[in-house]
Amino acid sequence: VLYEADALVAIDKAAGVVAHPTGRIRHGTLINRLHARYRRPGEGRADVVPRLAHRLDKDTSGVVLVVKDRRLDAEVTRSFFRREVRKTYVALVHGSPAGDAGEVDAPLGPAIDGDTKLEMCVREDGQASRTSWRVRERLGPWTWLEVEPHTGRTHQIRVHLRHLGHPIVADHLYGDVRPLRRSDTDPSLSDAEDAVLLDRLALHAHRLELAHPVTRAPLSLESPVPADLVRALAEVRALLRAPRRAAGRAVAS
Repeated sequence: VLYEADALVAIDKAAGVVAHPTGRIRHGTLINRLHARYRRPGEGRADVVPRLAHRLDKDTSGVVLVVKDRRLDAEVTRSFFRREVRKTYVALVHGSPAGDAGEVDAPLGPAIDGDTKLEMCVREDGQASRTSWRVRERLGPWTWLEVEPHTGRTHQIRVHLRHLGHPIVADHLYGDVRPLRRSDTDPSLSDAEDAVLLDRLALHAHRLELAHPVTRAPLSLESPVPADLVRALAEVRALLRAPRRAAGRAVAS
């Protein structure tokens, strides 16, 4: 729990957690856990029925806003629909963008030949979609980005970053599913020295900013960058700073 009041609670969702029961996944979802925490059937006002104000993909970590007071459902939904909620993500992507900031303005719609029914693509007859991005750090073959979606389409950030030419690391739908490894940074490493640095989608919902639905006061909800991403970034930085032994052997010979 990142924040809690009578009306709202903000949850720090881990990567790999599904939002709602779906298909074969009936237990262990975020909504299952919220019901276990708040439902008290037969206890009047003590029985809280939580509702997710928005969703994150299973493989995306970060802040999720949950409504506890059903009387505020419509107000919170309107805030998201009117794009009054500012969402900020961070992502590790392949390659290095030409500029330090930019925007992708490209309509999105279902991918006709996609591997799943949820797969999206850029298409002329799609829904208007816009995403801003800014470079936080350039890390050799990768870039650490701050990303802000201005619309709320399915997989919007993932599709737009692929369209930009910089898909997110370990994205099984829109990029290279292979995990990030130490040898990706330094090919001179032996098999014994190699290791997986990150084996999940490198996308994190870092911050939500909105007006509180009751008081209208500004509310900023922030999820710290999770430990697995922090470790992966630190390891990449260290490997990039270290001298390449392959180059050293070439000079010595």
